[in-house]
Amino acid sequence: MDSFLSSGKVMIGGSRSGQVLDVIPHDFVVIGDPPQGVFDSSLSYDTIFGIPMRFAVYPDLAVGMMQSKPNKDDFTREFHAAKKPIFALYSPKVRRPPNECTVAWISTTLLGSWLTDRYGSQHGLWGKAAWLTAEHLAGRITFDRPDVDKAVVWDSIASSPDRDDLILKLLPKSTDEI
Repeated sequence: MDSFLSSGKVMIGGSRSGQVLDVIPHDFVVIGDPPQGVFDSSLSYDTIFGIPMRFAVYPDLAVGMMQSKPNKDDFTREFHAAKKPIFALYSPKVRRPPNECTVAWISTTLLGSWLTDRYGSQHGLWGKAAWLTAEHLAGRITFDRPDVDKAVVWDSIASSPDRDDLILKLLPKSTDEI
């Protein structure tokens, strides 16, 4: 399954609050070429806490994508066409396949700081997380409880086998940074 590290814009809003958040720059993963979905672990809005590729876990959410940078009129038109109470509209400005820099990436977000505080380093965590996510999306493993605490999930990821060397053999070589 092709995936692309993307940076661009997301607009998310809903009929319950009437508020539309316009987040730029924003990083997310586009799944497929042509795009078939979005993976965005950092987005939170109303009852949405991260968007998995198959976002059916949120029956009130519709997700759209535009190649050009959407404005408020674009969002309103697409939101009404989606006919769901919450709508997220993505616009990737940059799309890159994962590379060796991705595996060695150190997050400076609140999650990244939490991971470093908890495990002393983020080294190896992102490759393990990506590997387990890919296994789950391919249906080779399942998670018993999707509502488990963040610490339990990351403890499981951290204790899994290192995958960086194997992942690096499968990825194209590049010096691009995310």
